Amino acid sequence: MITPPLDKIPAIPAKLMQLLVEQVNVQLDKAFAKLDTLLDEVAVLPDNCKCDDPRIDDIKEKLNEVLELVNKLKDEILPVVQDVITTVNALVKVATAI
Repeated sequence: MITPPLDKIPAIPAKLMQLLVEQVNVQLDKAFAKLDTLLDEVAVLPDNCKCDDPRIDDIKEKLNEVLELVNKLKDEILPVVQDVITTVNALVKVATAI
């Protein structure tokens, strides 16, 4: 039997993962909302739309916004995942040692 406060260690990985999943979902929701709007705009473009059409520049800008959100997810969330993995591994070692 593990005594307090060490009895809280098994709950830490689940809490960390819950926080992480929430952050990922927020970023994904933003990216998907922008992507959905972008796809709607692309769908209404005529087949004979030229590259110099101002609507194309607007679409490129919105696509860059979506890519920025994806990169933000990659750049900010992945390091957190690595930190969570490192923390969980350390906690497992501590729990095993105890």
